[in-house]
Amino acid sequence: MKKLFYILLLFSASCKAQTLTHSVNGVQVPFTATEITLIKAEWAVADSIRKIDSVNTVKQKALQSNIVSTAQTAVGVRVDALTAAQVRALQAILLFKVGAVDTSLKIKALNTWVK
Repeated sequence: MKKLFYILLLFSASCKAQTLTHSVNGVQVPFTATEITLIKAEWAVADSIRKIDSVNTVKQKALQSNIVSTAQTAVGVRVDALTAAQVRALQAILLFKVGAVDTSLKIKALNTWVK
């Protein structure tokens, strides 16, 4: 809701030459230039965080794809002939299946998944 308010505020500020106000204890008070600048700065920071999260998501998907591809190469191979990379990939998949891996592909605290 807060984000929508900021979007509407900035849209309104760019489209109309009027005084922007907000309610403080039921009284309409105009935004100061400093408040508007802070709102824009907060919006810019939030946008930067979303971009970083997007890049991290792409990297995580690439890692997941790499793990699955490596594990796929183990199909039909005798257990004693698996490469170290294949063993790690298979372990990663098993850890994911039991809930040991978080969304950033890091191992969770043991008390959250070891029963």
